Parts: sequence; structure tokens; C-alpha cells
Amino acid sequence: YKRQALARVVWLHETTDSATKATVKAVEALDSQFAGARSPLERPSFFVASPSQADEAAMDAALEVVRQYEDIFEINYWHEMAASGNINQQVADAITNCHLGVCYLSARREGDGAAGGDGLEFVDNANVLFEAGMLYALKQQPGATPASWIVIRESEELGGPPPFDLASERMVIVPRDGQGELLRDDFKNALSVAINKSLGAV
Repeated sequence: YKRQALARVVWLHETTDSATKATVKAVEALDSQFAGARSPLERPSFFVASPSQADEAAMDAALEVVRQYEDIFEINYWHEMAASGNINQQVADAITNCHLGVCYLSARREGDGAAGGDGLEFVDNANVLFEAGMLYALKQQPGATPASWIVIRESEELGGPPPFDLASERMVIVPRDGQGELLRDDFKNALSVAINKSLGAV
């Protein structure tokens, strides 16, 4: 009887251990499968980034276009993130969880339209470039939330060549007249077209 009892205990232990391992694997599989799942009640979001020295007229026009989608999308513009805590973490969270990123790279040179020794009035902002890079990297991950991103940039005549190859991404060049004034309607139309194309991926 002792041998039978001992064998029974060993069998129960092995059976329980196997069941526990199987449960752990099942939970891990579910976690992996639903890691990217979102509540159907949660609205998709736009993340909008721009340098502090961005051209005000261009950013006002860009935000006017973006805000047309507020009924469907939550708009996270980093300048308006007022929650307490680490702003860098808030930006990182907004980028990670957004569905569409809109990044205006160009910053005005210091001074009133001051041009550098190269004659350019704008430079690409390092912080927004980093945020655009995060969006690009996340977009490459299977099942990642960011489905698309749009780059807004001044022309090469005003801001120099792009800092890296953006040929495969949607890029909106800010249109200006011969005096450097923003062609507001043309810009808004171009951005609207780019956003509408990107929405097909969201």
C-alpha cells in the first residue's frame, strides 16, 4: 500500500506540474496574441510634434487641418501636454500609443528670419527628428500601434536637404511665395491629402 500511495503522490505531482506549465504557456500565448489589442471604446490618436521655433503660421494651419479629425481621433500635440510628471515619458507614451504621427521638422534660425552662413532660414530640429525616428522604428514592428506617419518640412531652398532618406515616407513641403509667405490654402490642402491617404493604414 505504501508503494501504491507513494506512486500516487508522484503521479499527482507530475500531473500538476505538467498542468501548471501548460497553463503558463497558454497565458503567455494569450498575452502575446492580445498584446496589441485595444478597447473598441478607445479612440485612435494622432501625435503631433513640432519644434518651439516652428513657423507659427505654418503650425497654426497644420493644427487647423489636424483638428478637423477631433471627432474621430484624440489629438496629442506635445506643446499642449499639461499633465504632471515627466514630459519626456508623456511624449514617449503618446508616440508608442498613437495611430498616426505628424512631425513638423523645421525650426526657424534664431532671430527674425535670420539665415545662417549657408543662407538657410530653417534647420531640422533634433528632438522632432528623434520623435520621427521613434515613429519610423515602431511602424516597422508587426502589430505595432503607429500605422503611419507624415513629415512636414520646409523646402530645400529654405531648410537644406532632408537629413535622411524620406523618399518612402509621405512628406509635405511647406509651400511659400517668392517673398517667403505661407501659401496657407495650398499647404492645408496638401496636408489634408497626406492625412487622408495615411488613414487607409490606420
